[in-house]
Amino acid sequence: MKVGGLAITPDGPRGPARHLAEGLPLMAKMSGAPVLFIGLSCKPAIQLNSWDKAVLPLPFGKGAIVWDKARYPQGGDLAEVAADWAARLTAVEARADAVTGL
Repeated sequence: MKVGGLAITPDGPRGPARHLAEGLPLMAKMSGAPVLFIGLSCKPAIQLNSWDKAVLPLPFGKGAIVWDKARYPQGGDLAEVAADWAARLTAVEARADAVTGL
């Protein structure tokens, strides 16, 4: 049995930040592979002045990783699935931030 995986940033390297395009749902639909939404948070951290406001954790802080899993729904509309998955990704990020108090 061969096992593999692919990790992508659904808002891409240039953004816009927190905008999930239809590429991820399309890949899931075509491959039948499950999608794992991952939310990361840390505190204390330095927030970068970049388009995505990335953070760098500082030593001795608190970190959290929260996840959710989905599969492309049979007969699902691509735009509706993208909107639903964007909301789910935002939710796991918010839950991770709640754990760290960020």
